Amino acid sequence: MSDLYQGFTSSTIGKQVTRLLGLPQPARLERYADGDPLVDGTVAVGGRGRLAESLVGILDSLGIAAVTDTTGDDSFKGLVLDATGLASSDQLVELRDFFTPLLRRLDTCPRVVVIGTPPELVKGEERVAQRALEGFTRSLGKEIGRGGTVQLVYVAEGAEGAVHSTLAFLLSPKSAYVSGQVVRIGAHGSTDAGEVGDWLRPLAGRVAMVTGASRGIGEQIARVLHRDGATV
Repeated sequence: MSDLYQGFTSSTIGKQVTRLLGLPQPARLERYADGDPLVDGTVAVGGRGRLAESLVGILDSLGIAAVTDTTGDDSFKGLVLDATGLASSDQLVELRDFFTPLLRRLDTCPRVVVIGTPPELVKGEERVAQRALEGFTRSLGKEIGRGGTVQLVYVAEGAEGAVHSTLAFLLSPKSAYVSGQVVRIGAHGSTDAGEVGDWLRPLAGRVAMVTGASRGIGEQIARVLHRDGATV
């Protein structure tokens, strides 16, 4: 499916016209194609919460290059911050300390994920700090620009091993049209995650039924499900 307005603003004359008229010039979003890597670049990981020591290993198991050493001037395709350790509003300054020096080093269409603890599962100052993450990620999602996305993933204690599929989706171009969302893992009791043999085709062995798939949105939904391994 094509976007006529975006195609026009990407042309030479379109850029001139939209600039003169003060019209928006949307970034061309990266789209995932069959056979592409989940992340075409490196993801910087930070934080000191429950997942801090395992995040690099989790991303590595997904085929995503990740580093914790952000010194130097290398660019990054994504940022992941483990904020599950924030237990008071005073500690929210860690968000600034992590993101401020790295945002200017992001590639186009970057992916940002903040991981927190479900506020409803904690009390007192920790609940306040964890609830504040939602406002922060939504604000950052509006400011990041360049086709970037920002998500908040609340992970309940005991559900740390179930984050793989969520990170695989949110850090990849598959989530190009998803931003400012809050995802909860294990917040309602279930902490189990099914085994996925191929993260590039996570729906392999599944059957999907799509109505209205002869054209338009229905057709594209069917194509995406088939691309990800489902029998449609």
